[in-house]
Amino acid sequence: MTSNESRQLSMTLCKSEPSAPHVVSGSSCASDASPVTYLEAQIYKDELCSVLGDWEIANLADNASMDGNGYGCGSRKNEIRELGSTLCKSDTPQENVSAPKVAYVEVNSNNLGNAGCFTEIDGSQLFDIAVIFAANINYDGQKAVLHFNGQVSDLLNNNLSTVQDLQDKGTKVVLSVLGNHQNAGWSCFADEQSADDFAQQLKDAVDQYGLDGIDIDDEYSQCSQTYSDSLVKVTSALREKMPNKIISKALWSDTDAFQAEWNRKKLGDQLTYGWEMSYWLGSSCTSRIQKYINLGVDKSKLGVGASTVMNGASTASALASCNENNNLGGGTMIFNVTKDSSSYLSTIWPGTSAVPSCLK
Repeated sequence: MTSNESRQLSMTLCKSEPSAPHVVSGSSCASDASPVTYLEAQIYKDELCSVLGDWEIANLADNASMDGNGYGCGSRKNEIRELGSTLCKSDTPQENVSAPKVAYVEVNSNNLGNAGCFTEIDGSQLFDIAVIFAANINYDGQKAVLHFNGQVSDLLNNNLSTVQDLQDKGTKVVLSVLGNHQNAGWSCFADEQSADDFAQQLKDAVDQYGLDGIDIDDEYSQCSQTYSDSLVKVTSALREKMPNKIISKALWSDTDAFQAEWNRKKLGDQLTYGWEMSYWLGSSCTSRIQKYINLGVDKSKLGVGASTVMNGASTASALASCNENNNLGGGTMIFNVTKDSSSYLSTIWPGTSAVPSCLK
């Protein structure tokens, strides 16, 4: 092996990553999977270690084993202990999925229409989904109510053509809804009736303005009490009312909501997409979404996001490549797309350009 090769060579030695790594209880994998090998555990140490619990030790193929992060992610070739779990990989080839490109637009300070001003190298629209950021959940003294601030109200009530123009270009438009420092929020619904009431308010807004769905941002609420099954209650009601609309979620520090069950339903089953938004965790998409996969969320729904404020364009580009290489069906989300985002977006997706005289 040579560390610094100066010659021009005609061939490259490639490696194939373990497909859909996951942990199962017991000493054997399912019929469509096989144990990860000792060599794979060494080559893909970081990626595979992120699948394991911090203090977990799992079987590998041929009596080998691998440690979780708490033990340093080491692997051993000859394991004599009897372990309770096995690190497996799928034997079914993972098909490429058509994953969306998503723009969050802070409409308090930016024009939503800018999301439709960027095109790919072939002239098609860059963004598949534009998210209006954001409406709020307020408390009227008795219940949660959907609230539009001045800018969101102006967009939807006075400039709805901006939404319609995006939709005419093939971009779906989704309304993000987040807390507003009041005694109401996504995790505050104590019972089915209150959750259903708020879901109906959301459905009415989607119908009234011709929107393509609702995005869940569970932040900035000051509930007197939260409930672990609140989100699954309200999203189940919303999914029943809007079976063909997008229901997406900003993912961050919320795994308890995905563990909860209500009427044999789970949050992950109700979502169309979930975009992980721990921007400070760097450019590894797999480590950021693995905990959701472990909780049963299908990778076809998951993607990882970058922020134009918190992430450099090179980090965002690495995340987009990671999403694509790992066939994450949720695609890549870019938070805070503005009229000044051309250079940032063209770094992520080379060939991206802005339509002349479109940005405002």
